[in-house]
Amino acid sequence: MLSLLKRPYMKQKYLLALIGYTCFLWTTGLANAQNMTTLYTGGGAVTINVSDGKKNYEFSAPEIQGRYNPQQKRFEFLLPLAPVETRHNQSFLLSLFNAIFHPDQTKDLQMYVYLPNEMKNFQDFVNPKTLQLKGQVYIAGKMYSLPVNMSLKYSNQTLYYGFQGNVLSDFGMITASANEKPVRPTEIQFLVKEGPMGIVIEQ
Repeated sequence: MLSLLKRPYMKQKYLLALIGYTCFLWTTGLANAQNMTTLYTGGGAVTINVSDGKKNYEFSAPEIQGRYNPQQKRFEFLLPLAPVETRHNQSFLLSLFNAIFHPDQTKDLQMYVYLPNEMKNFQDFVNPKTLQLKGQVYIAGKMYSLPVNMSLKYSNQTLYYGFQGNVLSDFGMITASANEKPVRPTEIQFLVKEGPMGIVIEQ
């Protein structure tokens, strides 16, 4: 008789435990999903301007790849260093580019752009905004800080972005060609045209 009375109670206890465990798995999975770094998405074309204070040397790359890392609260970009294009004097300019960026040693240029801590959700950018952000870029294995002027617009799980970042530094005297004078770059500018970035999970 006692065992019969216990059966409904045990069944109810089991169901409650099962529901609780299911909720735990769901909330844990959601929390993990919200901390996921999205996959790299192909973005806009890039213009790279190298200046020695007197003359500007222009290069272009067809696409930058970007993703959002919610744990670091930053955008992460990869700029393939090949192929790049030049407008004129291609041999000299490519030699100059290779001497600065060393694509033979580094396949992609890495760049990080950090969002402000007060940003809560990408819905903040349903109306387009332009922000002054802090960034980092790795050139030939060395990290440089750079201010980034970034435009952002969010729509349907996609973030549209474009930005300009300038590195001010003495990159040393570079002899790119025996037929040309040495160049001493003091500024490198990155201009990224507007392109999309897939955002899987909003913060």
